Amino acid sequence: MGYKDMILYQDMTPTLLFAAVFSSLGAFTFGYDNNWWGGVIGSTYFNTQFGSGTKLDSKGNTVHTLSASDTSTGTALGTVGIMLGCMIAPFINERFGRKVSFFTLAVVGLVGSIVQICCTFNHNYWVLVGGKIIVNISVGMASAVTGVYQSECAPPRIRGALTNAYTVFNNLGTLLANVVMYIVNARTNSSVWLVPIAVQFIFPCIILVSAPFLPKSPRWLASKDRHDDALRSLRRLRGASVAEEDLAVQLREITASIEHEKTIQSQLGWLQLFRGQDLRRTLVGTGMLCLQQGQGISFTNNYLNITMLNLGFTNTYQLLVALYTGKWFITLFGFGVR
Repeated sequence: MGYKDMILYQDMTPTLLFAAVFSSLGAFTFGYDNNWWGGVIGSTYFNTQFGSGTKLDSKGNTVHTLSASDTSTGTALGTVGIMLGCMIAPFINERFGRKVSFFTLAVVGLVGSIVQICCTFNHNYWVLVGGKIIVNISVGMASAVTGVYQSECAPPRIRGALTNAYTVFNNLGTLLANVVMYIVNARTNSSVWLVPIAVQFIFPCIILVSAPFLPKSPRWLASKDRHDDALRSLRRLRGASVAEEDLAVQLREITASIEHEKTIQSQLGWLQLFRGQDLRRTLVGTGMLCLQQGQGISFTNNYLNITMLNLGFTNTYQLLVALYTGKWFITLFGFGVR
């Protein structure tokens, strides 16, 4: 079977590919932020410039270092930002649409990066942490909007494959962060933290530039009774090869699904999520994400570099780049998505 026989190739259009790639850049920031932060807090020069505690170096000299409480608090507060972003995004999504959410998360990400750059003026660690919280609000918003937007734009046959772009870009961000930290880690100037922040600055800029060209979600437009706009959006996403009759059928299916959801929601409450067959759906839908965090993935991303340094490893970033590249290809192509 050639690639032209693949369902993904048959249903993919340039506009749909554009929407999938550029809407996933928030996930790129997620993977990148976690791992450059984990790298910079393990940098010797960064610790001497921002640390409030002291320790003896290998030569017996007293040097500044980040205390364990500073490191853990700064890292944990980033998670608070993600939680805030996840809570804010649904209100913007529903009221103003997915495109406005992308605009908003891009602006928030830019503001956070600018705040992080400002830490250089007085080497204030908590200014850097404050910027990280703001960046992570953007990351949390991206987590809440990207999958929704992609699933609403994708044809049913390739919906799963398209929404997997979020995970792919998250891993690419992780890889890039380790490459960047490998390049700057041994330096003894402010580029140790400024270069990673500068690279991070690029992603929201791209989102901000690309957002006006993203097609609006047909489902969101239909939910607002903007059926003509929804049909135009479907036409952009499906391409010229799809007949108008087929587009009209898709729009009717979307509209019927929305009306069905409204009817169901008026009859059922939140407790229905935990009853009968819906309980299984709830566990499947939330369990994977909860268990992913429960196994300590965020802890590993943030502290793996420090742990390896404490164990006596050298050239940790070479090891991490090889590790992340290898596990990505082995798990994705060796074992499959499931």
